[in-house]
Amino acid sequence: MLPVLLAIETGLDVTRNAAGYTGTGSVTLIVGRAIQIALGALGIVFILFLIYGGVLWMIARGDKTKVEQASRMLTNTTIALVVIVASYAIATYVVGALVQVTAG
Repeated sequence: MLPVLLAIETGLDVTRNAAGYTGTGSVTLIVGRAIQIALGALGIVFILFLIYGGVLWMIARGDKTKVEQASRMLTNTTIALVVIVASYAIATYVVGALVQVTAG
């Protein structure tokens, strides 16, 4: 049954060529894309936590404990941003080095 399904012309090769996708991709390229997606998702989470911390601060209405909680959240969110940027830099360097080593 499987060879019959593989033999069906789907037209995906035309779409692939029109999009400029010429190969199946190397392991480093796939890992690089996975890291890029993961770090992008972390960036979105960072933005959401930043907005949430800001909203907490605005609705604190001068309550010292709520302001301190919001301030801690914003501080921790900023530290998380530094970690995300450092992770991106390290991942970019490692993937670039792997591409150079494997390419020759």
